[in-house]
Parts: sequence; structure tokens; C-alpha cells
Amino acid sequence: MEKKELQKDLLFWRDIRLKDWRESYEHFIELTNDENMLIIVLRAHLYLEREINELLSKVSLNGKLLEVQFSHKIDLVKSLGVVDEELIPPIGKLNKIRNQYAHDLEFEVTQKDYQDLLSTLSKKEKAHFEEELINFYKKYPEENKKLTNNFRVLLGSIWGAVKIKNLYFFYYYQTLSKSIAEKEGERIRHEVSKHRN
Repeated sequence: MEKKELQKDLLFWRDIRLKDWRESYEHFIELTNDENMLIIVLRAHLYLEREINELLSKVSLNGKLLEVQFSHKIDLVKSLGVVDEELIPPIGKLNKIRNQYAHDLEFEVTQKDYQDLLSTLSKKEKAHFEEELINFYKKYPEENKKLTNNFRVLLGSIWGAVKIKNLYFFYYYQTLSKSIAEKEGERIRHEVSKHRN
């Protein structure tokens, strides 16, 4: 395939992926439309875990990486570099909130929990979330600006950032592979130069 033809195909593929992401994000927002914060958190966590499982299945030759607890999956995606390091704190915080629901019958998400989760976002992710929040209230002007809606959009932003990694996995992993190969090449050159001297 010629280089120009490949570039054209990659641009078309990118546009398809962006459309897929937008449709998936809208579906996420619809499925988390509930007054009960427990349902919102559980659905968001399930969506997030599904994306992480898909990413891990792409790098696992035997599928064993999928058989561990969610907290270990967070460590794995971080170690393998399949999710940006800046996404690890919000993913971990969401997992802690989900665990609080699992272990405390009286637990309810508060404004402080929302602010704590928001504070884990990188500057880039926070800007993306704020853009999505504005878009949400433009699209749904009848919705009240309340904690459940803000939390849904925040969780959608976190999930959406991981979904993007999944949709563009080939590109991201190719870049990561190149970086790994360069590091290994440097290590080999260093070892060889030590032995030659």
C-alpha cells in the first residue's frame, strides 16, 4: 500500500474512531442517568473495568491478566503503559468510592467526594471534563446543575479517556513499542561499550 493511501486510510479510520467514541460517550451518559449515586458509580465502574479488560486482553498472550482484582488491573495498565499515568489517580479514586459502597451500607457520595475525584484529574483531563460539562448542560438544558449530573459527566470523562486509549490502541502501543525498543537499544549500546573498554 502506498504511503499516501495509508495516510488517507488512517485519517478515515481516525474519523470512524472519533464517531465511535462520541456514540459510546452518549450511551454512557444515558446509562448513568439516575438519581441513585450507587447505580451511577457501579455502572461507571463496570464501563471502566470493561475498557481496562479490553486493553489488558490486547497485551496479554494468555488472558491471565484479566483474572486479578481491579486494583491490580490498575497497577498492570500503569506498568504496561497502556493507560496514561495521569489517568491512574482518578481511576484509583473511583475504585475507592466503589469500594466504599461495597463495604458501608450508609455510604453516599458527597460534594467533597466529587471535589476529591475532580482534584485527581490532570490539567488536560480537567479541561476536557469542563468542556464536556458545558456540552452536557447545553444538550440537556432541562437538567439541574446538581451533584449527580456533574458526577456522571466527571465519571464519563474518566471513562472516556480510557476508551480513547482503547480505540487508538494500535497507534499508542506502536509508539510505546518504539520507545521500549529505543530504551533497549540504548541499554545494549551501553553494555557493549562497557565491555569494549
